[in-house]
Formats: sequence, structure tokens, C-alpha cells
Amino acid sequence: MARPAPSDADAAPAEGWVELGTGFRSYEALEAGQEVPIIAGIQGGFHVWGGFRGAGFDDSDVRLRFWLDLDGVSIARADYSEFGLPTDRDDPTVFDYAGVAVVYDDNDQVQLTSGQTMTLRFEVESLVDGQVLGDSIEVVPVCCE
Repeated sequence: MARPAPSDADAAPAEGWVELGTGFRSYEALEAGQEVPIIAGIQGGFHVWGGFRGAGFDDSDVRLRFWLDLDGVSIARADYSEFGLPTDRDDPTVFDYAGVAVVYDDNDQVQLTSGQTMTLRFEVESLVDGQVLGDSIEVVPVCCE
């Protein structure tokens, strides 16, 4: 769910939103169809970097999930929990998260799928209240850095 447009101060509380991106040390926005590097990890696997920005959800206990899909089939993923998310330096009401290794399931697929358009998907679930927010974008992973 993309970030809602700004509204006046008398409006109802902001809805929850997330914006999927990339980035190793900090969040970087993505454009649809953008090339993203496939990284050769130090433990012998391969990954693309995932990240997101968002607000309007309880971050005290969340599950974060990323998928990289080719023709509707997930070929890379990340799935883990966090207890409190970092916030944007300029806007402490916005969560700003990066450095997620979305790891390929099979190293043999890396070269075979490099340069193909894929869907990067993300979902955050608040384990406190069950709220689930997600976003997706088309990317072109390119091997290898």
C-alpha cells in the first residue's frame, strides 16, 4: 500500500502504509522496472537487498516477509521478526528499514534468471493487533556484484 497523500491536521488518523524499496545501509526507493544488483553473499548464497518505509502500524512485535517472484513462483525470500523498527531521521513517525537479504532458494537459478523482470513483494504483520500491510514492485535483478 503506497503512502497516502498528505491531508489537513483535522483529518482522521493516518492509515497504515508501506513502500517497498531496496538498500543495504539505508532505504532507497525503487522505480518500476529498475535493475537491482544480485549480490554474491559471503556464505556462498545470492541475494537482492530489500527495504521499506512505512507508518501507521504497531511495530513493537512485527513479522517482516519479502519475496522475489518469477512468473508467480517465489525464487528468493526473507522471513523474520523484529521488536521495534528504526525511524526516519527527518520524520520519527515513519519507519525506515533496509539491509534485508532476500536470499535465492537455489544458486543455480541466479544466472538463469538474471536480467528477467520479477516481482519483489513485501508484507509487514503486526503480531500485536494482526494488521497486515504490503507492497510490490517489478524489478530486474542483474547478476552479480
